[in-house]
Amino acid sequence: MRRLTRFVAAAAATVMLATTAAMLGFGTGTAAADGSTAANGSTVMPLSSLLRRCDWSNAPYTPSQNRGTGYAILSRTGNTVTAEVHMIGVIPDIWYGVRLVQVPRPGIGCAAGEPGVGFGQLYTDGAGIGTATVQAGVMNGATGAWVSVEGPVGDTSTFAGDFRTSDFIAPI
Repeated sequence: MRRLTRFVAAAAATVMLATTAAMLGFGTGTAAADGSTAANGSTVMPLSSLLRRCDWSNAPYTPSQNRGTGYAILSRTGNTVTAEVHMIGVIPDIWYGVRLVQVPRPGIGCAAGEPGVGFGQLYTDGAGIGTATVQAGVMNGATGAWVSVEGPVGDTSTFAGDFRTSDFIAPI
C-alpha cells in the first residue's frame, strides 16, 4: 500500500511539473538576453519596487511596502500593445492599478485616459496571486513601453504604498 501511495504521489508531482512547464512555455522558442523570445516577439519584464515618474525617471527616497514579486509580458500585435501582468505573493485580497505607458510621452502626464496609456485593474486572491491584461492602441511615434503596478497606500503617515515598475523600457 505504501508503494502505491508513493507511486501516486510521484505521478501527481510529475504531471503538475509537466503542466506548469507547458503553461509557462519552457522549452519553446529561443531565449534572448533582453527577455524576448523569437517565437512570438514578446518581452518578459521584471517588476521592481521603484516609483517612477511618467518620463520613466526614478522618484528618489520613496519607500515601498512590498512583498512578493511580479513580472509583465509585453507584446505587440498590429496597432495594439498588450501587457500581461503577473503578481505573486503580494498583498492578498486587494485591487492593484496597472498602467501600460508608452514612450516617448507627448506631455508630462501618464494617468489613465492620457494618450499612450492603457489602464486596468488586477485583483489578488487570498494567497496574493493575481493576473491582469492591459491593452492600448499604439500611440503615434511610440518606440517603447513600460508597466507600473500600484497597490494600496500603506498605513503610515508617509506615502509608502505597494508599487512596482518594469526594470526597463521594452521596444514595441
